[in-house]
Amino acid sequence: MVIKIIIMLLGIVITIVGLLYSKSYHEKHFSSDINSGTFSDGIIGFIIEFVVLGLLSILPWYINKALVISIGLLLFVTSVVFI
Repeated sequence: MVIKIIIMLLGIVITIVGLLYSKSYHEKHFSSDINSGTFSDGIIGFIIEFVVLGLLSILPWYINKALVISIGLLLFVTSVVFI
């Protein structure tokens, strides 16, 4: 039951973040440059970071917004229906 509530709240938060995601935020944080710095020391973390930040900077803002909203809704629906 606790896992269901955590996944449901996570889905709600991710959906709200997706709704607040805007073109100006995307241009300010992701479109400027992809290699401004690394956050992880390991090779696996570097690869994951490169792929995620690369996709965020390459894709248009409205596709990123749709992806974030879809992931949030998927988590919410999964927690309500299946867990």
